[in-house]
Amino acid sequence: MKQHSETETLHENEFGQVLLCGCCNDLQLHFGNVLIQMPMKGVENLHIVIQEMAQRHANCPPNGRFIIRTPQKNMSITASKAEFAGLIELIDTSLYMYEVKKVLQESE
Repeated sequence: MKQHSETETLHENEFGQVLLCGCCNDLQLHFGNVLIQMPMKGVENLHIVIQEMAQRHANCPPNGRFIIRTPQKNMSITASKAEFAGLIELIDTSLYMYEVKKVLQESE
């Protein structure tokens, strides 16, 4: 993974943060102790996956764990129900903030 010095926080919560790299426009998802760097399309795909999982597993037992396949080859994330909800909020809000940032840049 490349070392990037210019990053901007799109959103953060108690479970992690999403940063935007100023030099390549990749997003860095920090979730717990995991860091995944991916292009916007990867984040959008991950967003679709977790939304589908949330719909399928709405009644997951409180002590159950989610296994989330990431866009990265051979990489999955496990999360408790609370962590999973935090990941959904983290990615949802980050995608909204990315779009707001893009609109603001286009209007300059």
